[in-house]
Amino acid sequence: MGMLDDLKKMHDQMQNYMQEKELDKRISEGGPEYKMYDMSLKGFPCIYPNDLLESFRKKVTDTYNQRMEIFSEINKLERKKKNFLSCGCMSVGVFIVAAGISCIAKSFYAAPVIFFSLMMLLIILGFVFSSKIKELKNSLMEKEVFLDLNYAQEDYLQKFKDAQKSWIDVSKSDAVFLVGNRENIEDRVKERTSAEARINRTRIGNLLVDTTFVNSSLSPIVFKSSGDGYIQVFPGIIIAVFDNPNYEPNHIRVYLWNDLLVDLFSARFVENEYLPKDANVIDYTWKYANLDGSRDMRYNDNSRIPIVKYEEISVSTADCKTAFHISNESFALKFFEKMAALIS
Repeated sequence: MGMLDDLKKMHDQMQNYMQEKELDKRISEGGPEYKMYDMSLKGFPCIYPNDLLESFRKKVTDTYNQRMEIFSEINKLERKKKNFLSCGCMSVGVFIVAAGISCIAKSFYAAPVIFFSLMMLLIILGFVFSSKIKELKNSLMEKEVFLDLNYAQEDYLQKFKDAQKSWIDVSKSDAVFLVGNRENIEDRVKERTSAEARINRTRIGNLLVDTTFVNSSLSPIVFKSSGDGYIQVFPGIIIAVFDNPNYEPNHIRVYLWNDLLVDLFSARFVENEYLPKDANVIDYTWKYANLDGSRDMRYNDNSRIPIVKYEEISVSTADCKTAFHISNESFALKFFEKMAALIS
């Protein structure tokens, strides 16, 4: 056991050494010349008149509420279907037991017949619910809204297409995180960390959102938000859909472009999980650190942790906001540049 322990210790030391070398290399590649950004975009031009916006807003809200009613009904039927099929499966088991007892006793009992009839009834009801659910899902295809983009000039629509394509390119980054709540670390001494805040993030592999609710001749730019929410951006129109697990009405907002705000700033992040291949490693800290960022010498297993520079892009309206950490700086800057072209 002593030799195995020594070999494991040597392996861990070699692995730590290789990680340290890779971290040094990444930090030197990032170099001291890295640039921190802090930019905002606002003042997107209004394309649609207010009366048209109000008409469109009413149509979108009414259609959304109708869809929520259908989703709510589907959800209820799904639960009933599950309950009936579960009872049907239980009836199968009881029927088999009752039939076996009848065979052993060599006499007829009414119980097997009753349970068989109940079993068939429950299974038939389950299929009836399945048919109704399919019918409701098909009816969702009719609950859509089409947005007329004829109010925008052709050259402006081309700029929007460029911005939409650049947002798709952002998903080619090695890592994109949906940024959630930020929680300040009140006792950094107790936590043994130099970080000032704890950020909840979710790594997402696909920035695209499958939304067929509002359509137009031009694909929108869609930004995911918490839960099943998203912000859908068309030329001149913004649709914000909030997470709505209970399918309640009116969890949607429609805005003009002058309500849109796009921010980009560089965020330093202590990355103790996945280290993206295309991220800039600008510094390091320690697993257990003093307030000034230096190593806490009381811990022997105190390894270095990279500090990564992410480009954080946030998109917000009056009462809806979503933000992303993007590992690839060039993709993030290109998207911001294409969005800026929609103002000029």
